[in-house]
Amino acid sequence: MRAPALTKNELQALIRDHSSWAEIARVTKKPVSTIKGMAYKYGLELPGASDTLSVSSDNPAEWGDLNALIRSRNLRPEDWIIDRARVNTWGADDNQCSQLRVDLTPRIGLVAPARSEGWVPPPPVKRAPASNEPELVAFFGDHHCPHFDPGLHEAACVWLRAMKPSRAIILGDLIDADSVSRHRFNPAFATTLQENIDSAYEVLAAYRRASPNTQFTVLPGNHDDRLRTAVIDLFRPALKLKRACAPNELEVLSVPYLLRLDELGVQYAESPNGMYETAQVLVNDSLAARHGWIASKGSGSSALSTLRHLMHSVVIGHTHRQSIVSLTVTSIHGEPRTISACEAGTMALLQDGLGYANSPDWQPGFATAHLFGESFTLQLARWENETLLWGGWSHSVSDGIAAAKSRPASAARV
Repeated sequence: MRAPALTKNELQALIRDHSSWAEIARVTKKPVSTIKGMAYKYGLELPGASDTLSVSSDNPAEWGDLNALIRSRNLRPEDWIIDRARVNTWGADDNQCSQLRVDLTPRIGLVAPARSEGWVPPPPVKRAPASNEPELVAFFGDHHCPHFDPGLHEAACVWLRAMKPSRAIILGDLIDADSVSRHRFNPAFATTLQENIDSAYEVLAAYRRASPNTQFTVLPGNHDDRLRTAVIDLFRPALKLKRACAPNELEVLSVPYLLRLDELGVQYAESPNGMYETAQVLVNDSLAARHGWIASKGSGSSALSTLRHLMHSVVIGHTHRQSIVSLTVTSIHGEPRTISACEAGTMALLQDGLGYANSPDWQPGFATAHLFGESFTLQLARWENETLLWGGWSHSVSDGIAAAKSRPASAARV
């Protein structure tokens, strides 16, 4: 039970009979701060006291520029919520000191679905089926939005308009999610979750506008999974939270919900066990697509290790490298079979290695597959000197969209 406050007369008597605030606190069994606060409220002072009166003010006029204060501590104001600010003042008038105290709460969990003016899907482009043409599938990986390469993104959209693949698979790490990373904070690459979500939405919307007939599928990656991990660590009850009376909808703090994938007409290939490592898309009966979880040094080494682990052909992201490797295995009946793995590269900017890699051994670009029933061929699209190169097709961003140089689409698919 809280002890009753002292009246003004009671406190005046104590001040008259004692020489310090600490002595009054011992007699009344109240904290020194409480005694000083009551004295300030009653307008009382302790003449000749060895310690001086401290007061607190919540007057915003005394705060100054709080955002500048936050930035001075190498923090981003948009990453924090100001819960309370107050000025503490103590000392005599001729030797007065003050302290500005600001209580902050991280804005980690505050993220909304991507901003949308109302998605209107582009009309499908009618295309006569050609039974003799192989199916074309594209694999884009590791955008790390908002750190994607804008030139490569533009060239990829030009490629999508020209080639119109039947399917395109996003191999994971579509968002960077550095704000909920366990790695050391780097102010030069710091972004909010909202920036990540909005940027990724714009990338996917641009893809859908470029090739309306293409079926897009997004795989989760380890960076995308940072959001799920943060919810588990910081606010576990919200992990499965959905809108009211909507049991069949997506969880509101999930990547597919926040990216409005249903509105974009984009599928999400989440693993039943929630682990990004096991999430995969079956491209055909011989080839799968995954984000990947092995990161060995050197182009091709991760692909080969993944191939030996899975023992089936696969296209992966994760490593930010480009390679195509093959391995011949023998069945129990002595029948040889060749399997292949492809590292698709990265759609992210290479400069400064996303803030954590020094002179990274990464290759920008994406991968494609032509499907012939159960068989397939793999091909890399390389981004060099602001030019996208894919087979006999090329596009330089400096040339503009109209200057994309290519063979006829039908010839490029063979």
